[in-house]
Amino acid sequence: MTYSFDKSILRGYDVRGIYGKTLHNEDAYQAGRCLASCVNAGDTIAIGYDYRGSGKILLERMSAGIRSMNVNVVILGIVPTPAVYYAVRTHSEFAGGVMITGSHNPLEYNGFKMLLRDREISGSALSAFFDVAHALPESMAVEGQERQYSVLGEYTSFLQRHLDYDAFSQKSILWCTAGGVTEEVLRNLIPEMPGRHELLIPPKDSRAPDPLGAENREYIKAALTDVKADLAFAFDGDGDRCVMFDSQGNSVLADKIFLFLANEFLKTTPGSVFVVDSKIAFSLEAIVQNGGGRLISVPTGHTNIKAAMRTSNAVLGAEMSGHYFFCYGGGYAFDDGVYAAIQIINKIGACTWEAVCEESAPLWITEEIRIFVTEKEKAEVRSALNRGAHRCEEVAGGAERYMFRDGLIFLRSSRTEDVVSVRAEGFSQKGFKEVRDRLGEILRVILGRDMAL
Repeated sequence: MTYSFDKSILRGYDVRGIYGKTLHNEDAYQAGRCLASCVNAGDTIAIGYDYRGSGKILLERMSAGIRSMNVNVVILGIVPTPAVYYAVRTHSEFAGGVMITGSHNPLEYNGFKMLLRDREISGSALSAFFDVAHALPESMAVEGQERQYSVLGEYTSFLQRHLDYDAFSQKSILWCTAGGVTEEVLRNLIPEMPGRHELLIPPKDSRAPDPLGAENREYIKAALTDVKADLAFAFDGDGDRCVMFDSQGNSVLADKIFLFLANEFLKTTPGSVFVVDSKIAFSLEAIVQNGGGRLISVPTGHTNIKAAMRTSNAVLGAEMSGHYFFCYGGGYAFDDGVYAAIQIINKIGACTWEAVCEESAPLWITEEIRIFVTEKEKAEVRSALNRGAHRCEEVAGGAERYMFRDGLIFLRSSRTEDVVSVRAEGFSQKGFKEVRDRLGEILRVILGRDMAL
């Protein structure tokens, strides 16, 4: 059998590409066969998918590939990724699961997040994932069966059980699906929440289901002005990411939310361990350590965070992009946007977010700025940073920190795009202004344009 695929669809922790251009129906079929080869004949794999137009045909081909290997398929329907995680971890019949989603990417993208009961398919395992396709039989003598199962009701009940009714009763919250599948959950969950709640469902048009996309930001800010809510929460296309907005419509940095949650954990569980990705504020390590905790930094990627949480018995993880990780128990860590929002509201309680910020240690740091650059421009930016920095430190995941007297500049090069991600962080308010201005001037000189930092 001859099968080839576009190597660009293999990301660090999932398969993702542009449907019909880099990602094809045959990839779904072969991915299904390869995933089925990781379990036993007669086992069952659960599949969910999001709203994208290509989702249904990819689901059909994925199911056909799995069933060709005498493995059964249960179709969970249109669900968020955390519902697939929940199904696999709470139903012993499921040996694995697949979420067909393009996450926050534009609607022409799609892909597969795959997991087994004891691990996700990621990293080197994902790089070699399709290699076994050539060695697999065309089909088994017996084909697996397919059936439907709705997990949304029990998953919604799971979320409801974690509501702190006293905390919620004192809040006015705006919930925005940002065009993603959390709509399926929030329609049923919001009526069970005490307090005042509004559900925002943007039009399912051509916009990317990205909670930090310009269109969704404007949509949320306008709605907050109308309803005068205390906070807003928005989610990505598959619901495993959560972005919080304050009452003025400003997005809250994940670093600050993580610090708040970590402090709350340390109040009840001194000595707690936390895991963050390398993009998170450098200052957090000392703050957490001073509070009696321990912070572990790992390369960006949900599977890296989960693996580190399992081995360190961490209670909380976070990525700068807005993924927050919690534990079901038994060492299994999961990222779930709606669950994260619930935990944030529970822990804020009767306070306001503004009061929380006043009590927290200050963080002086920019958002992540993604910049499209040529290889030549990338080298020039690095060279300019090296000339002014006291030293350059390599960071997990192939990133760098350029350390200055009173701050740092973080830089990470994408492995799949001509993009660099940068953040400026100060160790004081004055230091923040200095490194931010320095970064802005370097980018202006080399790229020939001003960047909003």
